[in-house]
Amino acid sequence: MDAITFNDDVTNGPLELFQAIVQGDDSFTWLDEEMEKRIEAAYWEGIDLVLRCQIVQDGVKTAWAQQYDNETLVPVKARTYELPAITANESCPVISLLMDMEDPSPEVIDAVKSAVAWLEKVKIKGIRVERIKIPEDQYTNHEYPYDRVVVEDPDAEPIWTRFYEIEDNTPFMCRRDGTKVWKLEDVNPERRTGYGWYGYWLKEILARYPQWLERVSEGK
Repeated sequence: MDAITFNDDVTNGPLELFQAIVQGDDSFTWLDEEMEKRIEAAYWEGIDLVLRCQIVQDGVKTAWAQQYDNETLVPVKARTYELPAITANESCPVISLLMDMEDPSPEVIDAVKSAVAWLEKVKIKGIRVERIKIPEDQYTNHEYPYDRVVVEDPDAEPIWTRFYEIEDNTPFMCRRDGTKVWKLEDVNPERRTGYGWYGYWLKEILARYPQWLERVSEGK
């Protein structure tokens, strides 16, 4: 099945390249006029697609899924353990792409503000993920001689899960076979250590956000 894919920068990666060209990066002055026009057209089509893929809950924009049906734009699963969801990880590069636009439209500004507001809403406080060593005879994945556990810590900085339910923002995880679970300890060991279920993906966005807000406000 063909899908619009945000995993691994499949969609926003080329758009970042096109953005650099459209916004006058000197590294691409060798491109001829015809190619520049084709790239610019593709870039704006891509930005329009990104905006249309932003998930809406009860009339409120949130963030993005990992993959979408290429005709209906309905979120679809990727690998077996990547079920349809709003994803904090893949949404952050999309937000960054939109923030890097030199002259963002009101629609782009609203998309960024809405996504950041949603990510602020679903952040998790009071926990951190810790690596713990395991005995060699208990290795389940030779690359990772440790396990991951969630530890309560009232002083921990906010963290995000990778996947949130599209309907109500409930965080969830998956086993390798696609079984949905709600605790890291219930993920099979190989996927528990071999996949990023929790992360601090929004930190870089939040660091840039105040300056971006000031820039787009001055542009009005």
